[in-house]
Amino acid sequence: MVAKQSYETERLAELIGCKHDILIHLRRLTMRQAEFVGAGDLSSLHRIFAAKQSLLNQLQRVESLLDPFRTQDPSQRRWRTPEDRRRCREMSDRCAVLLEEIKQAECNDQQTLVRRRDEVASQLEVANTGVHACNAYLTNDTAARRQLDITSEQ
Repeated sequence: MVAKQSYETERLAELIGCKHDILIHLRRLTMRQAEFVGAGDLSSLHRIFAAKQSLLNQLQRVESLLDPFRTQDPSQRRWRTPEDRRRCREMSDRCAVLLEEIKQAECNDQQTLVRRRDEVASQLEVANTGVHACNAYLTNDTAARRQLDITSEQ
C-alpha cells in the first residue's frame, strides 16, 4: 500500500508541475495579448486566442487528472521525503498566484476592449450623423432643381 501511495504522490507532483508550466505559458501569452489589445491589432489577437485555447484545453485535461486527488485527505498522503511534499505545495501555491495574475490581466484587457469598442461606436455615431446631414442637404438641393418654374415675368 505504501508503494501505491508513493506513486500517487509522485503523480500528483508531476501533474502540479504540468499545470504550473501551462500557466506560465498562459501568462506569457496573456501579457502579449495586452500589447495587441492596446495597439488594436485584431489579427495578432486572433492568433493569441488560438494559442491560448490550446493551452486552456491542456489545462482542462490536467485539472481532470487532478480531480481524484481533490477528494483525498492531504495528511494521509505518503511522500518520499518531506522536501517533495514542500516542493509540491510551493508549486501549487505558485499555480494559484499565476492563475490570479492571468485573471486580472484578462479583466484589464476586457475593460480596454470595451472602452475601445465604445470609442469606435461614438465615432461611428458622429460619422453617421454627418452622413444623414449631408444626405438631407443633397435631397433638398435635388428637389429644388427638379421643380418647374412656371411663373412668368413681364
